Amino acid sequence: MMHHHETCLGPPRFVILCQHKHRATIMVPKACAYAMFCLCFLLVAVHGACECGFQVQSNDHVAVYTHSIITNFTDPSMSDIGPDWVRSNYPIKDKPYSQQYVPANVYRAIGGLGLNIRVQRYAGSGPVIGGEMQSSRTDILYGSFRASLQISNVSGACQSIFFDKTDSQEVDIEFLTATPHTVHFTNQPHYTNATALGFDPTSAFHQYRFDWAPAQTTFYVDDILRTTLAKDVPNTPGEILLNSWSNGDPEWSGGPPAQDAVLRVEWVQMFFNTTNSSDNISRQKACTKATHEGQPNLTCKV
Repeated sequence: MMHHHETCLGPPRFVILCQHKHRATIMVPKACAYAMFCLCFLLVAVHGACECGFQVQSNDHVAVYTHSIITNFTDPSMSDIGPDWVRSNYPIKDKPYSQQYVPANVYRAIGGLGLNIRVQRYAGSGPVIGGEMQSSRTDILYGSFRASLQISNVSGACQSIFFDKTDSQEVDIEFLTATPHTVHFTNQPHYTNATALGFDPTSAFHQYRFDWAPAQTTFYVDDILRTTLAKDVPNTPGEILLNSWSNGDPEWSGGPPAQDAVLRVEWVQMFFNTTNSSDNISRQKACTKATHEGQPNLTCKV
């Protein structure tokens, strides 16, 4: 099932995911070199391929999701941004400044240091030029979504990872670079929890995660539960996005930035269900076949 290259995701203080071609995505409590990219140890034994899904412990309940997307942007063998992501390219009429997302503002960092998503310093006229990428899949319905991010220290931008379908079907983890030590967890359109991080998110990578279930969304920082929201929970399939933008609104993004504000991304992990019926039938057949064959690791804890 899996088609990603061998990867090692997450800083040494986290339990990490190892993956190699069609072998299992399995939990490995192995510290790895946290430099230009991590080294993942390939296990000799042949494992199952998580054919029956991915088990996620979310607060006080357990969910099993059928699909996964795991992208390690520090992997030097990966081509561009990989097959699971698409760069945005569209304008937004906004106030006080209009915006424009351009593909060039989503780019791999020099030296294998991940992915950069930037909003450019304002040129003094015209729209503010930002960057955004979205998942190729637009049929995602519930799941666990995680990213290793380093926020910009340039004031005047909003940087985020989020689920989106419409303005009322949206889950956000957002940072305002003017006040980066506070993270905003939101179920749109009404319910936001602004939480002090207790560290500087502009000085290092940290893991940010939201688990979206039918009754609630739960938000984590470095695997520590920070808040749960049970109102305005989305119930419509959509996509996952990461972006860096500014419209100059003094009540939110501020700016526009006087210098490029760059969101740095090491990796993204997604474990989710889909509304694609043919995909779901294929997954069920694979699970049934693997079960009958007695394969191990059919459901992988992530």
